Amino acid sequence: VNYDKLGAGQNATVAVMSYSGYDIEDAIVMNKSSLDRGFGRCIVFK
Repeated sequence: VNYDKLGAGQNATVAVMSYSGYDIEDAIVMNKSSLDRGFGRCIVFK
């Protein structure tokens, strides 16, 4: 699908904020349906 000429990618909007008043270090809250559709997966060709 022309991955050698045009890179495939995804854009993510990230907000850094306190969730419900609690501070959580090194955590991320993500939408489960986005993960089910393949968000954040990586393909490496060598």
